[in-house]
Amino acid sequence: MRDLIYRGAAISTNLDWKEWKEEGIIIIDCLDLPQYCGGIIEIAKALKNNKFDRKKLENYAQRIGNSGVLRRLGYLCELLNIKIKLPKLNTRNYLLLDPTMPEKGPKSAKWRLIINLDEKILGEIE
Repeated sequence: MRDLIYRGAAISTNLDWKEWKEEGIIIIDCLDLPQYCGGIIEIAKALKNNKFDRKKLENYAQRIGNSGVLRRLGYLCELLNIKIKLPKLNTRNYLLLDPTMPEKGPKSAKWRLIINLDEKILGEIE
């Protein structure tokens, strides 16, 4: 595992530098540390513009081995009607969808997330 510096944040990844530069892995690293990329809204925009290889995105998400990434990715893809295959979650705790926002909102039992953003805003992004 190596640490990479992206916009001042150390990001650990099991991927080599060439792979990391691809759009899909940037999305995954941003899902891991949304506070360093403008929050979940910016990630949702990147997903919605669909300029990534879906299979590689799935592969990267599984390889990073972070349940928070899988939960956020699964939730956003479901909300944006993006078909994606992710491993089954095995966790009990709840995470914030967007750690940059206040810790209040409804809970998603399926994704084990506290949805602390307005879903209408996420669904209407361009």
